[in-house]
Amino acid sequence: MPRTATAPPRARVRARARLTEDSLLRRGGVEPGADARTIARLLEEEREDSRRHARRLADLAPFWIDHEDPDLDDDREERDLAVAIATRTTTAIASYRIADAHTAVTEMPATFARLAAGDMPVEWHTRMLKAVRDLTAVQRAQVDEIVASWDLASVPADRFRDESRASRAPGSIAR
Repeated sequence: MPRTATAPPRARVRARARLTEDSLLRRGGVEPGADARTIARLLEEEREDSRRHARRLADLAPFWIDHEDPDLDDDREERDLAVAIATRTTTAIASYRIADAHTAVTEMPATFARLAAGDMPVEWHTRMLKAVRDLTAVQRAQVDEIVASWDLASVPADRFRDESRASRAPGSIAR
């Protein structure tokens, strides 16, 4: 969704430097050796966790059934139960996971793509989904556009949190 004339202008959220294995080691003050290899592996594992989480969301999303249709309550309960059994959780948690997966895949595809590419940590994506639960589909689309435009692969965690709070502030999205 392109920025509308009524939406406020947004500053670009960019990291000072691209996060690479070399920049990570420099920024972290890690000397070459076993620690450096471990730190580099942690970075790649974090990115793979993001890709794996995106695959899980893609698997869960088709199980979503709209809660607005009471005629589908039995179908929804059956799907929630099947997912709960498969993922070894409660049906209530399975229901939230299915709803979040639906939101991520169908209503926030740009940030989902960034997650699937390994650019957005699972923690950030999960936090974002929780933060937009009470928004309308249009508002979620706006947040999706805003957040997906950020330098998610390199921006530091504290900057992500600050910008996330700012993106939910009054006036940053149409209410």
